[in-house]
Amino acid sequence: MAKEILIYDSIGQGGITAKSIISQLKAVEPNPIDIKINSPGGEFFEGIAIYNAIKNYEGEKVVHIDGLAYGIAFIIALAVDEINIHEKTFIGIAKPFIPMMDDNKIVEEKLVLKKAETIMSEIISTKLGKPKSDILKMMRKESWLNADEAITQGFVKSIYY
Repeated sequence: MAKEILIYDSIGQGGITAKSIISQLKAVEPNPIDIKINSPGGEFFEGIAIYNAIKNYEGEKVVHIDGLAYGIAFIIALAVDEINIHEKTFIGIAKPFIPMMDDNKIVEEKLVLKKAETIMSEIISTKLGKPKSDILKMMRKESWLNADEAITQGFVKSIYY
């Protein structure tokens, strides 16, 4: 039986951290895992660390989107073997969020955001076999897909009820 991991909060400080997810993964490896997501997204770097930890997990990995998988939370969902979505839920394709600390470094921060955007679009494009340019357009306009749209457009494998 698959072990359940919940991502039911924002990603980053005050929410779900890579440290907590890695601890849960280590406790159950190599058993199959069922990751349930309801997250408004959050911090890019924390989310990428979670994505990498799940991607490198040795056991079978399945995601169930129970409410929302927005931004980096949807990227985390892409680290698994199979993505399923509840009929009454959404995914959100959006640009990365990186909490910035220094207003005097706006140019450098924009470069970091651009690089993060490239990483996110490459993950989506590679996993789903979609043109990177199409994914970037979706991210830049902040695209919301309900379950029917997500399955029709090939973002998830199946809808559950």
